[in-house]
This record gives sequence, structure tokens and C-alpha cells, in this order.
Amino acid sequence: MGKEISSIVFSIVATGTTVLGIGLYTWIRLDINLNEKPTEEQLKEQEKWAGRIEVVKEQIHFFYDDNEKLIINLSEIKVIGEMTTEADPSTIDWYLVLVKINNEAIYLPAYAVGFQEALNKISQILGEQIMPKLFSSIKFDSSVIFPKSLQNETLFYFEELTPAGFWNKIKLTLGYKPITPVLKDKIVEFEKSIL
Repeated sequence: MGKEISSIVFSIVATGTTVLGIGLYTWIRLDINLNEKPTEEQLKEQEKWAGRIEVVKEQIHFFYDDNEKLIINLSEIKVIGEMTTEADPSTIDWYLVLVKINNEAIYLPAYAVGFQEALNKISQILGEQIMPKLFSSIKFDSSVIFPKSLQNETLFYFEELTPAGFWNKIKLTLGYKPITPVLKDKIVEFEKSIL
């Protein structure tokens, strides 16, 4: 079930964009003044676009379309990382990536409501600051945020897929690049849970 949920979440939210800074794209997209606290209406629009993340005890909850889409126990996670993509400014391009002990990668949009609060709570639970670095990347990139022993490693290599079918070949001629992230061997071989 977890793998199916992960692919559903990825297909819902992993469509790519250009990042302009931590949360900056979200604020620009929603026409929010960065010097003011966002209104309830603006937060609802942001949640409709990118979802909502909450950390309750030692579980990460992700909500999309007013429904809880998944619950992830921190004890199931071995690596926390981030990933960026390249695309147009109307889609999401920056993700928090949770790699489970079974090497399943779960992608949560960094523009989700509650993202920073979730990182703060995870940092408190782990006793170490979880600090993303790729917020200004405008290309396919990834990095490990936690654990310390893997920090500054890249999480994925990006494999370009050969398009199959007539319409996918048309998309390729129009500039669409089907690319999939593949976990690096060092990440796959890492065996310790973060808790």
C-alpha cells in the first residue's frame, strides 16, 4: 500500500517548476506580501496547490485535496533528502524526499503548507537541524539532508527515459524530457533507521 500511495502522491504533485527561493515561488504565485502573515484564504489556495504537511509525535502526515494521503512513521525512514526538477513556474519543482528502510522514496512538496514547521518538529525529534539547501536550484538535483554521515551526498542520479509511443515522441520533440530519479547505490546500501 505504501508504494502505491507514494506513486499516487508523486504523480499528483511531482510535475516540476522553477524555484525562486524558500517558499518564495509559493508566495509569488499566491500574491502574498512576504512582510505579512498569509491570510486563511491564501493558505487554503496554497494547500490546494501543494498540500499540507504536519508532524504529530513521530509521524509525518501529508494531506492533499482535504484528505490525508499518507502517514509515515519516522522509524521507517533511513534517509531524508531533497530533490529539485526543472520545469515551468506553474508546477512544483522542490521536494522533501523520505527514503524508507525498504528504499521506497516518498516525495513531499516543499511548498506544502506547514513545510517549515514540519522540518522544525523533525529537527527537534532527531536532535539535529534539518536544513534544505537546494531551494534556489533550477535543474534536476538532489542532496542528503540527514543523517550526518551521508550529508553532502547526492540522493539520486537522474535517468533519461526513452519515450515510447507516438504522443510521447511528439512531446520529446516539443522539449518534454521524461526523466526519473534513481537512488544512488550508497543510499540503497545504507541500512540504519533515523530513529
